[in-house]
Amino acid sequence: MASIAGIKGISYAPYRGGWKLRWRETHETPDGVVRKARSFTLADEAEVPVVAVEIRRALDRQGWWEPGAVEVSELVKPLQVDLEALAGEWLVRKVGRRRLSASTKANLKGSVKRFFEGVRVVEGLPDGPIPGRHLNRDVVERVTVWLAARYAEGTVYQTLHPVLREFWPWASDRGVPGMEVAPRDTGSLMPRNAVYAPPNVLPTLAEVDAMIGRITVPRARTAAVLMRGTGLRIEQVAHVRGDDFDVEAGTMVVRKGKSRREKALMRTVAVPTWLVPTLGELGAMREGFLIRHQDRYGGVYEEVMPSPRNLAAHFKRAWERAEKEEVVRAGVWKPGNRKKASTTHALRAVYQATLEEAGVRDGVIDWLVGHSGRSTRATSYTKPSLEQMRSAVAHIPAIGDR
Repeated sequence: MASIAGIKGISYAPYRGGWKLRWRETHETPDGVVRKARSFTLADEAEVPVVAVEIRRALDRQGWWEPGAVEVSELVKPLQVDLEALAGEWLVRKVGRRRLSASTKANLKGSVKRFFEGVRVVEGLPDGPIPGRHLNRDVVERVTVWLAARYAEGTVYQTLHPVLREFWPWASDRGVPGMEVAPRDTGSLMPRNAVYAPPNVLPTLAEVDAMIGRITVPRARTAAVLMRGTGLRIEQVAHVRGDDFDVEAGTMVVRKGKSRREKALMRTVAVPTWLVPTLGELGAMREGFLIRHQDRYGGVYEEVMPSPRNLAAHFKRAWERAEKEEVVRAGVWKPGNRKKASTTHALRAVYQATLEEAGVRDGVIDWLVGHSGRSTRATSYTKPSLEQMRSAVAHIPAIGDR
């Protein structure tokens, strides 16, 4: 239960899609004065402080309150808000209502910060509160142009999506003074999301191995070996633990997923027979996380690395060294229309391409790498057998063995 600023004795909390107010009243009975707990449910959180004021006045005046004594609209006062601060309040509520990962929270905060930075630029606003009148169609269109000139296509889309599709309608429902009412179809203001073309030519396994051989940071090399042998994303291999492997069965449990469905599956996949011995040779095989969190001072912690994407810098530097030595081609891992690209995803692409070239069924590849099934049967009813997966991953050769 949360208290209401400036109003004593009344608290509120979410309740079945609405908000429940709680307080105690004084009632005269034949046996004397009795204190009774009371509650009242509202559909709109914006009405909570308004009704709370009404209740408090009635309690102070007569010791009890009945709904309908005063029209809520008579007590509503114009909200004096800063749009950026209001967006921060919305973000806190959104994060608290859903189980979001640390990276998702950081992305949402970055989206809000970038959007209102754009509002200040296009509207010529100084530091300070942003009045509600600065959120309208014209401002959104000019902020979109400003974002497009400064950031990649994907970043523009990710910035605008939570602000336009969720925050603006939410703020509009609160009746922010001066703000244009959010259009019914906020999607009409959204730019098209970026569609990235794959690289024209994928790296070969020999080039991938040359890059791995030039990674000097142990954590990054462990991640590269895991990605080459499993086709998982960099964020997923950061969650791999030694006890996820069943050496006798030749399998591994994938705990981390990108989508809600993939997270829920906790799927078991087959891994190449050479993977665990190779990790042992690197000294990375242990009971806990294979890639542990390490701070800038050298402290090592038995917990998930908070920013596994930072390992990509070591991949890129290793590829550049291999380019100079002329054992790999320049830039073959980069999508043709992407401003920023990561070498880490090339390992996932090469893994899938190797299985495709070996004639492995799409359903088996999708299960191994965590893609959605291509039919209702594949999505809801079936999964590849262990023998099918073992046969598939047998086509992934050991590092340096081709």
